[in-house]
Amino acid sequence: MEINRKNEAEKHKFYGNEMYKREEYEGAVEEYTKAIRLDPDNPIYYTNRALALNKLKKYVDTIADCDSALEKDEKSFKAYYYKGLAQSELDRLSGAGTNLQKAYELAIDQGSASAAIICREILNVRKKKWEQKERERQKESAPLLAEVREILEKKHHGELRAAEETLTGEELQDEKEYLTNSFNQKIEELETIFARADKKYEPKEIPDYLLDPISFNLFVDPVITKSGNTFERSWILQHLKTNATDPFSRVPLTKEELIPNNQLRTAAEQFIAREGEY
Repeated sequence: MEINRKNEAEKHKFYGNEMYKREEYEGAVEEYTKAIRLDPDNPIYYTNRALALNKLKKYVDTIADCDSALEKDEKSFKAYYYKGLAQSELDRLSGAGTNLQKAYELAIDQGSASAAIICREILNVRKKKWEQKERERQKESAPLLAEVREILEKKHHGELRAAEETLTGEELQDEKEYLTNSFNQKIEELETIFARADKKYEPKEIPDYLLDPISFNLFVDPVITKSGNTFERSWILQHLKTNATDPFSRVPLTKEELIPNNQLRTAAEQFIAREGEY
């Protein structure tokens, strides 16, 4: 009887996965819910439902499912990851940063390719923290800039919602990318204008030594190889799965030979905290 319930639960998970692939997120949630009712101790069903709920922008429910998954499996990096994503959307940035960092560490320990994606989300949260502080500063030093920016943000969010209501798939992604690029350009132009009268606001280009030479992203968890080259840990680990050499020196290399570059890590953290760039 117990085996039959688990088999039925797996069928509903399969149906849910298929619906998720077709972007039928409401249906996916229903199927994952059926799986949970049949086998409530399986953490995968909760993380699957959490991901679908996140797509539906039901962030509080996403967090609840992630917490349920972690009660079943405290090493579920997906639960920490999806929880961090939901918290970020709710502007709970401290919690988001903590959970994404935990997800990253677990993904690294488990050899998951998702570590690189999580690494990117960590940078996104750090940037959002900077932007949050910058908006507060602008309200005090340049209230007009803050007001105009808020108007543009509301318009941008409205355009994104309209796109999500009328488009799907690649067409939706292309439209969202276009709208976001257009919005970012307007904000950049706006801030450039105000920056001429605001000496405190002087965005700087990221120094090359703070950029991972593989992904060209700001370092989050840099490591040094025995040849003296520094790479982002998640990216070099992916490289070593198919080529056990240093990408630059071609000297044989294993993951055990990677050494944390704590000094560079601190410098990168200070840069994004100060400049908000990555």
